[in-house]
Amino acid sequence: AKRAEGPHGPKEGGEMVLTPGQKVAAAGRGTMVFGIAALSLVCGYFIARELFPTRLSPQTLMDEALETVLANPDVTYRLGSPIKGYGRDHGGKKAGRRNFVEHTESK
Repeated sequence: AKRAEGPHGPKEGGEMVLTPGQKVAAAGRGTMVFGIAALSLVCGYFIARELFPTRLSPQTLMDEALETVLANPDVTYRLGSPIKGYGRDHGGKKAGRRNFVEHTESK
């Protein structure tokens, strides 16, 4: 194979020959770029998951609070089992579906 001298060092067959130190540096740069991209994706996922509109809806918050209460053995012991969580009656009827969670919006 013919060796040619290029501006960045010796070349073989038109390709640049890297020293072991250059190979390590190139691999380190590639790994760092991949790591930063992966960290950005993970952070973006968790930010989007927390700020997604349904995440902060009154029904979701009520469901999470009820799960926390049901998981506490002291609450189950004091109130008995089964524990059910209801919203507020709405629609002008005395008895009806209790699927409305009382909430107020603030800006």
